Formats: sequence, C-alpha cells, structure tokens
Amino acid sequence: MQPIYGAAPAPAAPKGLAAATIILTLLVTLLVGASNAFIFVDFDSYIETLNQQSTTPVLDGSTLIALLSSPIWIASFVVLAMWMTRIRSNLKAVGRDPGGIPAVEWWGWFVPVANYILPALGMRSISKKSVNVFVVILWWLAFCAYWLAGFANGIVVFGAIDLNTGIYDGDALLALKPIVTVGSATLAIAWIFLTIIVSRTTRRHLEVK
Repeated sequence: MQPIYGAAPAPAAPKGLAAATIILTLLVTLLVGASNAFIFVDFDSYIETLNQQSTTPVLDGSTLIALLSSPIWIASFVVLAMWMTRIRSNLKAVGRDPGGIPAVEWWGWFVPVANYILPALGMRSISKKSVNVFVVILWWLAFCAYWLAGFANGIVVFGAIDLNTGIYDGDALLALKPIVTVGSATLAIAWIFLTIIVSRTTRRHLEVK
C-alpha cells in the first residue's frame, strides 16, 4: 500500500518570540529611562559621582542600572533577530519569499554607517504585507534619534571634563538634561512602534494576500 500524504501543516506563528521581544525591549526602555532620571533627581550628586568615577569607581544607582541593562540589551537584539528570522522562514514555507537582504537582521546592526538603514530594510521586507510602511519608518526614525542622542550625550560628557584634573564642568553638563530627555522619549516612541510591528506581523504574516 502506498502511504497517503496530506498537505504540509502551516507553520506556527512565533507568538512566544514576539512576546519575548516586546517584553525585553520594554525592560530596556524602562531601564534607560530610569538611568536618565538620575540626572534630574539629583544633578549635583550626578556630577559628584562622575568626578569620583575618574579616580575611584563608584557603584551608584545609575551605574548599577547601566550594568543591568547591558545583558538585557544583548538579549533583546538576539530575540528580535530570532523573531525576524522565524517570520522570514514562515513566509518562505508558505511560498511567499519576502526577498530583501539575507540574514540582515543578524549582521546589519554592526556595519558602520549602513547600520542606520540595513535593519530597517530587513524589517520592511518581512512586514510589508502586514504593516504600513509608515509604521516601520516611524519606528526606525525614533530609534535612530535615540542613537544620535546617545552620541550627543558622550560628546557633552567628554567635552565637559578637564583632562588635566579629571574634574567635570557642571555648567557644561547641564546640556545633558535635554539630550537624555530626547533619548528617553525617542526610545519609548520606538518601542511603541516596534510593538505594533511585531504584534501585527506575528498575527498577519501567514494570511493569504
């Protein structure tokens, strides 16, 4: 007797990876906001901590949050890339090759200058049938604005230190307040749009269009 084969089962939507992506990126967003809040809560103590760090390491609340956020940042990037890879493989499994640049969700973040566009192209390729292009654009613009705020933060901190004494100029560091506000706000906005993208794409990507 010849075996009878039915149609291949449809791939499962990666709901677990989607939930993990949303949760991890939310944790990162909250930790960044909490770390930046130290500048507003007690600016004088923040400057004092910076001055102490130049000679003796100090494990204050802001430093502790930064140490905690690093592994969560890495985990969020990895899980997001896993989710994107799973969406791409699911689309191929149902005969809808999304195209785009292969595996860009893994390596596209690390290419200097090009990393300001490659991850967005990867996201657009897998979500183009599920999410409006403007949602992807707004997510990416907000995230790039967060990156730029981070660079501006580093420039202000470096420019405020007296290289001879290691002491920071408190007046120069006042510029950090609007910068960290922009950084926290744009990361929160990016998270909102990323959540929309991940949720809708997970729910809709296997629908026949």
